[in-house]
Amino acid sequence: MMMSSYKEYLSFWVKNRTRHLIELLWTLPLSLIARIIPKGDQEIYGSMNGFKICDNSKFLFYKSKSLKSFFITKNKDICSDKNRIVYAYSIKGIYLQLIARKIFWTHGLNDFVAPLVVGSYIVGLQHGLPGKKTIQKTRAKLYYIVKNLFLPFMNNDYCHEVWSPENFYDSYIEKVFYPLKVYIKRKQLPRIEYAPRLPIKRKILYAPSHRTFRKITDVLDRNKVFTESFIKELDEKNIQLVVRPHPLDYDDILQLKIDGKCYVDYSNDIHDTISSYSIVISDFSGLLIDCWELGIESYCLCDDLENIFKQGIIYEWYFNKLKTKRIYKMSDALSYKAFDETTD
Repeated sequence: MMMSSYKEYLSFWVKNRTRHLIELLWTLPLSLIARIIPKGDQEIYGSMNGFKICDNSKFLFYKSKSLKSFFITKNKDICSDKNRIVYAYSIKGIYLQLIARKIFWTHGLNDFVAPLVVGSYIVGLQHGLPGKKTIQKTRAKLYYIVKNLFLPFMNNDYCHEVWSPENFYDSYIEKVFYPLKVYIKRKQLPRIEYAPRLPIKRKILYAPSHRTFRKITDVLDRNKVFTESFIKELDEKNIQLVVRPHPLDYDDILQLKIDGKCYVDYSNDIHDTISSYSIVISDFSGLLIDCWELGIESYCLCDDLENIFKQGIIYEWYFNKLKTKRIYKMSDALSYKAFDETTD
């Protein structure tokens, strides 16, 4: 997906948020019907607030060969009857959301038309394992209990089941969904379990997070990503640097004109190729947790890591683990032993 599509996504998501109340006027009655209408044996999947097919739901959907599984999207440009990708607001889309036995979201209930799916069994695949904290719940516990009971479609995290590969993550998952009680199934996330295992190449992936309080240009500069000596060393050792910016930083990255120094990855899903990298470098992104689960050598390059922790953005366990994987400049990664003559 090219950068212009993400401009469309930003516009699309803002429109989605502002039209939630309008949707309630016509979907609230349907949400009541959704709870009592008999369910079929269909399963539906969604991701990225309905804009594109990616992440955990994508891998699980493509793993399923059932003709009764469908991907729901709010983006008409990617609909395909042949591939069972259905427009959320079409008659078929509304019908499937009402009668689906089970749904799988990645980014939240807003991957679908939320009021239509609250009668189904809902699996929250999440957008990664819990290293980052979610939005703080500042109201009384009773408020959230009543909201989940009567207006569950207004809680984007609403679900019945969550997947976790090991006991360690369970307590943090409970914090994420509190006070909602969810069943934690002992199962690996699909984007980790089903990610392609590719031959390892002489490549470094650098994937910085989006910060609302800092420009990506400042992050790149302070972390010495494109120093002349580092770029020269990459060339001498025949190592390719690939930068994977957050979609919200695409405009700023494009203006930097860094294509001559590296390859910029604008693909739909980094998990399609992540196993091909010798090294992955990020900051406090959950992508590093995925790398640990996949056994990919990875490092934390984050000049403001302490500040990120103090602001309550990440859990203490993640902060402590990131410190053990920390480097202070990109060139530190070049001592990694995988860069020998046997690496393609």
